[in-house]
Amino acid sequence: MKISTRLKFAELISLAIVAMIVVILLSTTLQMKREIAKNEAAGELLQAVTSLRYLTLEYALRHDERTKAQWQLRSTSLAKRLAGPEEFTEPADKEAIVELRDGNENIAQLFALLVGNHHELMKEKDKAEILEELESRLLGQITNKTQAMISDALNLSEQSRIGALNAQQRAFNAVILFGGIVVLVVTVTIYITLRSVSRPWKNCVKVQPSLVQAISTFPCNLIVRMK
Repeated sequence: MKISTRLKFAELISLAIVAMIVVILLSTTLQMKREIAKNEAAGELLQAVTSLRYLTLEYALRHDERTKAQWQLRSTSLAKRLAGPEEFTEPADKEAIVELRDGNENIAQLFALLVGNHHELMKEKDKAEILEELESRLLGQITNKTQAMISDALNLSEQSRIGALNAQQRAFNAVILFGGIVVLVVTVTIYITLRSVSRPWKNCVKVQPSLVQAISTFPCNLIVRMK
């Protein structure tokens, strides 16, 4: 194989490997963007559920209409966010979203019972002990369910963070692996090329040493004659 052909072949291999690196980097970059978007969405869900828990406790202390309105507004906003999240496409993520959706519906029903219980307590003072006990149980159920929802949202956030780190690690490994292959191909090509050039020269030295000596001393003789 000619030297020029070998060099061209090594060049084509190097270009192909570089193209593969670019494709892998683009793929991992897109995956990292998806995981980051998923992480941000999980953070929004976590904030919404935490707000519901806080507003529930605030309503249990004050029983005012403003807190109730804020709770209902936050619950409605969370329900819309959970209706069709585009960021969560994995089966495990979809399952977590279903659990969050069911949990939001359950605590909405429990909160409605909590509000109705307070109104009944205002009307029937003679049942205060029973109604207060019921309010305590409803509040405990809402707290437990919101805690479970917080755990689900945290799991979503953690999974997306791990996915982003894995994508970054795969990109790094791909660059190291294919970069090493490029270096290996170039090194082997240079070695073979130098060997192909030096071998005929050595053979020439063995066969016609006088000719090689004349060629090597030709520039010096020419300079002497010119002087």
